[in-house]
Amino acid sequence: MELTKLFPKKASFHLSAIDKDIHLLPATVGRLLELTRKFGEVQIDKVLSNPTPDDVIKIVFFLMTNESKQLFKMQEYVDYDIEGREVPTHIGGIKLLLRYISTADEYKGIVDAVQQCFGGTVEVKKSPEQVSHSPQ
Repeated sequence: MELTKLFPKKASFHLSAIDKDIHLLPATVGRLLELTRKFGEVQIDKVLSNPTPDDVIKIVFFLMTNESKQLFKMQEYVDYDIEGREVPTHIGGIKLLLRYISTADEYKGIVDAVQQCFGGTVEVKKSPEQVSHSPQ
């Protein structure tokens, strides 16, 4: 798909884990240039033709409105190691977003939202379980 044939739009998706709608901005030329500067390894044309969850999640977080990004601020929480000891830790951003994706249908909704932002069609090639940025 050629980037010149895309008509970007706003989009949103729902995360049931936090019962919130997440809003995305259109993938305008300016945002695409900024995205490329921030995540050089994300090749937009490749994401549109053969997306990986890693790239989709990066793009989703980048295109989120500031209001939606606030839901993914760094948070402190207590985890436990295998011996039952408390392990204070922090999580936020992309890792927290991944924690909040509850089902394959929710992930599909995220991919559909990315499609709307770009005004094109994205076909999912991997399941969300195969994301390498999985939370700890």
